[in-house]
Amino acid sequence: DNCMVVLQGVAGGLSHSDSIRAICFGANGTLFASGGDDKLVKVWSTDSWHCIQTT
Repeated sequence: DNCMVVLQGVAGGLSHSDSIRAICFGANGTLFASGGDDKLVKVWSTDSWHCIQTT
């Protein structure tokens, strides 16, 4: 089965430049991290849906 999820139009130019391979939510649900084929980890706020940190 195809388990792909498409997230689009959320953060404009701050999104990943390649496929996202993993997402992990923080314990309180206000932050999540995404990692992808662009070799970046991004931390996002669920309040604003904006990227707040890139590593």
